[in-house]
Amino acid sequence: MAKLVLEFDLEPSLLDSIRNKARAKKESLLEYTEKLYRRDIDQIAPMNNSEADEKNEVLPQWIKDLTMTKTPTSDFDAKELYGDHIMKKNGL
Repeated sequence: MAKLVLEFDLEPSLLDSIRNKARAKKESLLEYTEKLYRRDIDQIAPMNNSEADEKNEVLPQWIKDLTMTKTPTSDFDAKELYGDHIMKKNGL
């Protein structure tokens, strides 16, 4: 295991809050901060796969459940579809 020494300039109230949170979880300050870093890295790692996945990760799960596909179909042409609709509507 590697050793890393970090120094932070924190407001005393923030430091007290962090210590209290660690105590509530029955962890040392070191264990608590290590878990924060691990959780942050675990959340970031899957997002590095592609830009589309990165944007998708930001969405809540209920929105992801509503979508049928992650990417639009390549053969969809909205302008052509709209043009056909207008032509049909106007009887042309």
